[in-house]
Amino acid sequence: MEYGTWLTTDEAASYLRCSPSHVRRELRRKNLQGVLLGQTYRIRREWADEYLEGLAA
Repeated sequence: MEYGTWLTTDEAASYLRCSPSHVRRELRRKNLQGVLLGQTYRIRREWADEYLEGLAA
């Protein structure tokens, strides 16, 4: 699957190999950086990569 620069929570979940609810929980806890647009979040792919790097550290 090709991922664009901005990911929805579902796309980010697929990219991070976790559930969409986990992505939303990490966004609310400020562990994963994202932008709230209306009622939906958008996550830059670079931010998802930084989140994964933080888990590996």
